[in-house]
Amino acid sequence: MAHSTGYKVTFLSSTYGSVPQRWLLVFSQQAYTREIATLQRTIEKEYDAMEKQCTQLSRPVFN
Repeated sequence: MAHSTGYKVTFLSSTYGSVPQRWLLVFSQQAYTREIATLQRTIEKEYDAMEKQCTQLSRPVFN
């Protein structure tokens, strides 16, 4: 079920340990877009840190 507000809603049902469950799954396009940007920044920071470590490890060691 999609809404013009940027949300999608899905109803699910399942059983866990003989207990019936009802779930409401909500997807927000705005939150998704925000999270993708945050994830991309985190990946870039980790990549830069790893690149720096590789550069330091590849320097020759002199006695």
